[in-house]
Amino acid sequence: MTTRIFAYIIHKGGVVDDSALELFAAAKAIDPASSPTAIVAGIQPDLDRVCTTLKSTFAEVWNIENESLAYPNAELIR
Repeated sequence: MTTRIFAYIIHKGGVVDDSALELFAAAKAIDPASSPTAIVAGIQPDLDRVCTTLKSTFAEVWNIENESLAYPNAELIR
């Protein structure tokens, strides 16, 4: 059984932060056999754009649609 690794992906205005690829690479360094899962929070339509973008890198993309987790509130939570 492979290790389950999750990466919380930051985004703004529907654009994925550059750290997403770094998180993917770090997950693969931890366990090369893993299929990292991206977790994205926010509101539509940005959330769909980000999820679509991430599907080309991550095997699974989970989204949490919640206005309180959208930018700029997400910056306050971090």
